[in-house]
Amino acid sequence: MAQPAVKSSPPERAPLGGRDRDSYVSLLEALKTATQTVSRIPDAPAPVPPTAREARPSGDLDHFTRLLIDTLRKSESREQRARIAQLIDAPWLPEAARLELCALPAEVSQAMLQQAPLSDAALFNLLNNQSEAHQIAIARRPGLSNNLVKAIINLPPYLVQMALLNNASARFEPEDIQSLCQLAQGHAALRGALIRHPLFTEAHAKALMASVGPALRDALTARFPYLAVPTATATSAQAVAELKLSSLTNGLLLNLLNVGQLDAFLEGMGRKLNLNSAKLRDSLNGQSCVTLALSMTALGIDRAAFGTVLEQIQRLNNQRPKVTSAHHLLARPVFDLPPAMAREKLQAILG
Repeated sequence: MAQPAVKSSPPERAPLGGRDRDSYVSLLEALKTATQTVSRIPDAPAPVPPTAREARPSGDLDHFTRLLIDTLRKSESREQRARIAQLIDAPWLPEAARLELCALPAEVSQAMLQQAPLSDAALFNLLNNQSEAHQIAIARRPGLSNNLVKAIINLPPYLVQMALLNNASARFEPEDIQSLCQLAQGHAALRGALIRHPLFTEAHAKALMASVGPALRDALTARFPYLAVPTATATSAQAVAELKLSSLTNGLLLNLLNVGQLDAFLEGMGRKLNLNSAKLRDSLNGQSCVTLALSMTALGIDRAAFGTVLEQIQRLNNQRPKVTSAHHLLARPVFDLPPAMAREKLQAILG
């Protein structure tokens, strides 16, 4: 009697191991070669007429590459990261395909953005059309060209420039550090990374000294021991009242506060905002820091400097305004207002 045939179930698919992952690109390359070989068979369809060729976009990807990218787009993010990392150096992958992969969310395309061979023109395109997270990844690319360094400096700060300053192999020129020093005058978040940069010189430190707080001033004097510290005999409130408005920069106002000239700081702030400096001073004697936040927003002083400015005012004003962490939370949304709206609200509060 014949024995019934043994039914064999198909083998379970083993999880993708290291060797399988390593061979993924090899498999893709083999498929690519096979696709190109098929396209060279003599019995292939007749050539596309010249008019049709002219109508086809020059940047079109071949069928295989398009299929690969479309498949990756539909994959889970973990799979996307793994496959993109393996495709970074694939010699058969055209730049147009790399750009499409770079346009995926930055959390999956980061490796491609930081390491893939891409022209400066392609990177310019990504800097101008993708998110801040994409820009940060590009700012961390090894050996970033000086043209790209300059382009990143001109982007809205701050996180992208901080990533650039921490890129040890980016090709900076002296004027680039000078440009970043000017940005750092009004944006405190950049100062720490800038001070640590190897191209930051004593001349840069002298220009920046007027804008930094006590901690960064100590860092500057530690790096440049013979650096002169600004004295407390800076411009008085009366002298500030006689200055031209064009001379009352935010950097000068912050310097006045750094060297202990609270009255001069408030006089300059009042003049720039066309407000009564005495009313500004009274507003700082209560239990709210909202008027300070509105003043800084109206002047365009970066929110990152708020904590330092508040601490300096309290030190010079008998620990007033007496605020808690809850007051900080109330003041935080103020920095999202446009400067003109912040000034209007400040005028309303001060009457």
